[in-house]
Amino acid sequence: MLWLLPLPVLGLAGSMLVAHGLIPSLAESGDIKDPRILKLRPVFYGTAAISFVLVIVVLVVGISWIELVNGVYGRWWI
Repeated sequence: MLWLLPLPVLGLAGSMLVAHGLIPSLAESGDIKDPRILKLRPVFYGTAAISFVLVIVVLVVGISWIELVNGVYGRWWI
């Protein structure tokens, strides 16, 4: 289950980069002249929040499965 962890982490990082870095920078420098681009920031923040929740869920489920692995494999260090 922990192999799923990079997906929401990359989603979180990418969304925060776009919402907090790229959009304000492009709007301030005038590279994108349409002021409606700033209305996309809450969408990316929402995606980042959902990705953060998914990171927590994957970690909690992965940690809870440690007991299952311990039951199947009695010794961690063979």
